[in-house]
Amino acid sequence: MKNFTKKMLGLSFLMTWALFADAQTVLWGGAGDPNGEFAGGLNDWTAVAVGDPDALWVWEADGKADLGAYSGTQAIQSPSVANGAVVFDSDFYDNGGVQGAFGMGVAPSPQLGELISPTIDLTGQPYVSIQFNQFHRNYNSSCLVAWSNDNGTTWVDTVNINENIATNSSTPANSLKVIPLFGGGNTAQFKVKFIFDADYYFWIIDDVSIIERPSFDLKLGDFFYSPASYAQPVSQIGTDTMGFSVDVYNIGSADQSDVMLKVEILKGNTVVYTDEINIGTLPKESPDSTYSFDDLFAPNMLTTGVHRLRYSISSSNTDFDLSNNAVEQQFRVTNDYFAKDDGDNDFVGGLQPGGGGDYAVGNLYNTSSNWVDQYQATKAVFSCAVNPDDPIAGKTVSIYLMGVNDDVLPDWSNFDDQVLDVSTNPSLTLLGFNTHEFQNYTNYADVSVDLVDIEEGDAGVPLEPGKRYLLMVEYNDEASSIFQAFNTKINYFQFSTVLLGSDWFLGGFGVEEAAIARMFISLYSTADEVSLPDNSLKFYPNPANAYLNVDINLEEPTLANITLADLNGRVISIDEVENAYQQSRQYDVSDLANGTYIVRIATKAGTKTKKFVVQH
Repeated sequence: MKNFTKKMLGLSFLMTWALFADAQTVLWGGAGDPNGEFAGGLNDWTAVAVGDPDALWVWEADGKADLGAYSGTQAIQSPSVANGAVVFDSDFYDNGGVQGAFGMGVAPSPQLGELISPTIDLTGQPYVSIQFNQFHRNYNSSCLVAWSNDNGTTWVDTVNINENIATNSSTPANSLKVIPLFGGGNTAQFKVKFIFDADYYFWIIDDVSIIERPSFDLKLGDFFYSPASYAQPVSQIGTDTMGFSVDVYNIGSADQSDVMLKVEILKGNTVVYTDEINIGTLPKESPDSTYSFDDLFAPNMLTTGVHRLRYSISSSNTDFDLSNNAVEQQFRVTNDYFAKDDGDNDFVGGLQPGGGGDYAVGNLYNTSSNWVDQYQATKAVFSCAVNPDDPIAGKTVSIYLMGVNDDVLPDWSNFDDQVLDVSTNPSLTLLGFNTHEFQNYTNYADVSVDLVDIEEGDAGVPLEPGKRYLLMVEYNDEASSIFQAFNTKINYFQFSTVLLGSDWFLGGFGVEEAAIARMFISLYSTADEVSLPDNSLKFYPNPANAYLNVDINLEEPTLANITLADLNGRVISIDEVENAYQQSRQYDVSDLANGTYIVRIATKAGTKTKKFVVQH
């Protein structure tokens, strides 16, 4: 995967961090210590510019990074903000506070600045953590902490502490961080430093203290997001087999016993699937051990709605900070669309390749291998943003739906990345196409475009089971100044978004940035082109109130799909029945609105479709 720089159209939003409820013994700093509070200045701290001499951490009486053009005016919300805080304002250093003046400030980004503590005596204290308040807004920066046991001669164990703060996102203004310093302490020559590898926007720090590390403190870290996409149609998710793994830490100063790790799939408060690993004893100071669950989960019985993937950890000891003992993320089973984003436009930012020029971006979607009915892609929905000084009216984008050729390996290692034309790349087959000309547009609004079959010229593009599809939006010529919208709430540690500029970038901008490019599908037809016998499908009652009972009567055992759908072909539920023959099934219709629906059986031999009524 190649690295791709990017430009942004900024949009400010927050991500939630939990605060620590318990307090440990303060060994240095804390309330009333001028050095810990940055009371009235840097005091005994040292600011070092690495590179440009003007790119320095500075003390600000109001605790704000508000001199740049894009950072806003909110101050850090630390307990001692009234006596000032220390700030690195990358935004201001780059543009001098003038919008659009990128690279015209006193220290153009990227910058690198260090903030080094005075020498701290931690004799007899081998288990320590650093605690501080912070406020960080990110574009493409890294926030690092390092420490030294020999008065700064050597520095060890640099930690990236805000790596999950996505582009154009920020921590809360009152974010409290507690970081274990493995191997730090038990010396009279201890120092700690903050390192800001800065490329917009800012990092503000206040109320620094060194505390005694708690005895028992488990933590979960990065985890594998199992669904291939945030949203998948109920007709297609069945063969998206899910595996599970998560990073586990014991950051306490004592061994933890009887440690249990659990994974769950939940819908509301109902547990749909669960599995456990008995870790047993987890030694103290155990960083970043990845645990993988042996069993896989086939989501073929999930129903439409929001589900949660949740990992949790517990032990026989009372944990210091329970807020990091569980991590979770949502996914959705839909009636009719695929999406990598969760539809929450508060978390959308506009991005484009850093070099400018023509580009295309889109998402990879997989159809289920276990259906015998016919489905079609009906429309694409995407979202973008525009610089207010660059009108969008009259600009045209192209939308492509392409099948990934079967000979392209799962890891895409043999993908032809030499052909940069989306529509003619030999590793892809162009199936659907359309264009959209903008008139007026509100940033981050949904744009819906019908997909047209490239061969027949008809609305709707037939899909195949067990196939990979790439839906892409192309911004060429004057339209290349438009910013594609991205969602940054889910880390896809599997193939997700594709970017095409001067090269193919098969990982897009990275695991945390997925393009807003959704693909809608429906049944290809609700008519029976090849009809099964009438008695192959019977149902009762009609009208139905709570449940619909379906009797299957086939001539021989075969794979059958029993589908409930509305009259437009939007699938409500699908039952993939292996070796269907002569049997009965029951389906819950209690949540359906009053009206007429279809029930349909499909096999390789044909289909039989009938109408039923829901009447509550």
